[in-house]
Amino acid sequence: MKQFWIFDFEFSIARIEGKNFFVLALCALLLALSFSAEAQQAITQLEGEQRVCDDRLTDAQRNLTAAKTTAAELNDQAATALTIA
Repeated sequence: MKQFWIFDFEFSIARIEGKNFFVLALCALLLALSFSAEAQQAITQLEGEQRVCDDRLTDAQRNLTAAKTTAAELNDQAATALTIA
């Protein structure tokens, strides 16, 4: 049987090491969650910017189609005017 000593710190040292491990694991978990949240925010922001760029591209394509249609109509009108003259 082990004799009890007042200066026997074995149990308290093991408990402190267990607390240190828990605190370290908790800090690592919170840090990982923080990085994950920052990455998700960056992805969301990039997706929003991509939607804006897609909308601008769609508008530019519509404007180009309208300009081509207008140019074709003006070309037809010019050809008709030249035929009449």
